[in-house]
Amino acid sequence: MKGSFRASMAWLHTTLGLITGWVLFAIALSGSLSVYRQEITRWMHPELASQPVDPVQVCSRATDWLGQHAGTAAAWYVACPTPEAPFATGIWPNAQGKYIQRVLDPQSGSPDGMRDTLGGEFFYRFHFELQLPYPWGRLIAAIAALALVVALVTGIIIHRRIFADFFTFRPNKGQRSWLDAHNLFGVAALPFHLMISLTGAVTLASLLLPWSTQAVYHHDQMASYTELNPALHPAPPAASQGILRPSCP
Repeated sequence: MKGSFRASMAWLHTTLGLITGWVLFAIALSGSLSVYRQEITRWMHPELASQPVDPVQVCSRATDWLGQHAGTAAAWYVACPTPEAPFATGIWPNAQGKYIQRVLDPQSGSPDGMRDTLGGEFFYRFHFELQLPYPWGRLIAAIAALALVVALVTGIIIHRRIFADFFTFRPNKGQRSWLDAHNLFGVAALPFHLMISLTGAVTLASLLLPWSTQAVYHHDQMASYTELNPALHPAPPAASQGILRPSCP
C-alpha cells in the first residue's frame, strides 16, 4: 500500500496504463478497422468484378471447388456474399491441420487468380490474437482486457470529483492541461471502455480462468470445445450420401 488506499489505486492505475497501454492501443485500432474488414478485403482484391452476384450460385460454385480440391478436409466454412463483400470466403484445414482462408472467385469458386491476402481479416484476427500462435496471442489480449477493466475501476476510485473534472479544462497550464484532457476524455468514453474491456475479458475467460473447465473435463480441452461447438468437429459418416444445398440470406 502506498500510504493510503487511493494512493495505492493511483499507483496501480498508472502502472497498468504504462505497461498495457501500447498493446491496448493496437487492439483498439485493429478492432476499429475490423468493423470495415469486408470493405478492406474488397479494396485489396481489385481483380474482383464490381457487378452484383447471386449468393446461392456463388456458394454453390465455392462448395463444388472445395469438394474437388479439399474433399478430405475435416470441415469447410464458407461465408456467402453480401452487398459489402460480393464474393465467397472459404476456410478449410489442410493435411497438417492448419486452416487455410482464401477469397474465392464468384465465377469459378476457385482461389486461383485471387491475391493471397487476408485483407481486412488481418485486422480482425490481430484484434484478439495479435497474430501470435495459439494460445499466446489470445492470452495476452485477455490479460490486457482485464488490465483495462482494473485500470478503469481504479481510475474511478482515485477521481473523487470525476464529474466535476469532466467540466474542468485549464488550457496553457502544461502538465495540468494534459491531465484535464485525460479526465475529460476518460469520463466521456468511460461507459464504452468498460463495456468493451469487460466483454473482451469475458469472451476469453476460458484462458484467464481455465480451472473450472479442467475440473469438469480433466484437462481434456478438446472435449469441452466439442460440446460447445459440435459443428467444428466431423460427425461419423452416414449410411447414405447427403446432398449439399447452400443456404444464403
